[in-house]
Amino acid sequence: MLDVGCGTGVVAITAARLGARVTVDLTPQLLSRARENAVVALVEVEWREADVEELPFGDEQFDVVLSQFAHMFAPRPNVAMREMLRTSNAAER
Repeated sequence: MLDVGCGTGVVAITAARLGARVTVDLTPQLLSRARENAVVALVEVEWREADVEELPFGDEQFDVVLSQFAHMFAPRPNVAMREMLRTSNAAER
C-alpha cells in the first residue's frame, strides 16, 4: 500500500496493522512525527520522503494507493492523481 501525503501517519499506521509497506510525505517534520507515532503503535512502516507529483516508484507497483487529504493540496492535483494512478495496479482506473 502507498499512502501519499501520510502526514503524521494516522491512515498508514492503521493500514500497517493489516500489512502496509510503504508510505510517503513531502514534509520531513511530518515523517518524523509519523515515525514516532508508529513506534507508539508498535507497527513497522517504511517511511519515504517524496513529492506526489514525482513518485519514486514503478508503474503499477502498489495494490492500493490512497491519500487522505494531501492530493487535493498538491500544487497541481491533476498531476498528483496521475502519479497515484500510475503507481496503482488496481484493475479499474
